[in-house]
Amino acid sequence: MVEKNPEAFRNISEVSSLLDVPTHVLRFWETRFNQLKPIKRNGGRRYYRPEDIVLLKKIQNLLYQEGYTIKGAQQASKGFLSLSKMLRLRNFLPQPHQQRLIIHQCVRIVLQRL
Repeated sequence: MVEKNPEAFRNISEVSSLLDVPTHVLRFWETRFNQLKPIKRNGGRRYYRPEDIVLLKKIQNLLYQEGYTIKGAQQASKGFLSLSKMLRLRNFLPQPHQQRLIIHQCVRIVLQRL
């Protein structure tokens, strides 16, 4: 089996195997934890981003290791929303080499207008 890139999206079967949680449990968690939103493609196929998997691991830990109820885990996971958003935004921010190029282009435009 070929190892996937850590940044690659995973389907529900792969995540189920990774976390050792049945697929129906993952679908149930989606209905209870609003910040968990995998991408849905043709036919309703779910694809989980790396940040979704991080969130699922945290939810799994709260429920299975720490003994939280669903309601308790929902309360405890409210702070995860900012983590999830931050990780998603990271994918839209330019990389450091691109940032330098953008700054250089902006400076050049400003100097041309002086």
